[in-house]
Amino acid sequence: MRKILIMAVLLSMFIFTTGCSSDKAPDIVIENISIAPSSMKGEGVYSGYFTIRNNGGEDTFTGFMIPEFPEATFELHNVKDGSMYQIEHVNIPNGEIEFKKGGYHIMMFNMPSFRQLPDVFTIVFEFDKSGSITVPNVLKPEGVIVPTESSMKK
Repeated sequence: MRKILIMAVLLSMFIFTTGCSSDKAPDIVIENISIAPSSMKGEGVYSGYFTIRNNGGEDTFTGFMIPEFPEATFELHNVKDGSMYQIEHVNIPNGEIEFKKGGYHIMMFNMPSFRQLPDVFTIVFEFDKSGSITVPNVLKPEGVIVPTESSMKK
């Protein structure tokens, strides 16, 4: 009887630990991208907002770039108690994280003025595990960028 009890405990421990494994690969989707001139003073400063949906294991969002503007500076930011500050990365668990005003968002500096922006450009998002996820975008006249598809997936 004792052997059966020990086997049952060991089996339940095995099932529990394998069922809770974080070895599952991330499955990242980036949606609802909008870029607008920032409320910060200065020409060529933009803020970006979007949703990252992860249908898999954890990942880390480490940065982004716009290949058409190699001279620009790109930063991740957060807001706490009304103050914006730069951050190095954002942990992306299973689920959704919204990058929005008053919270996580991206900043772009030394970009062309709004009138000089091309109609189409690309944003490349960088993740630790997922690598680069490229999202081609269309610039709308009112300053909002929307994906050419409803969502882009690696």
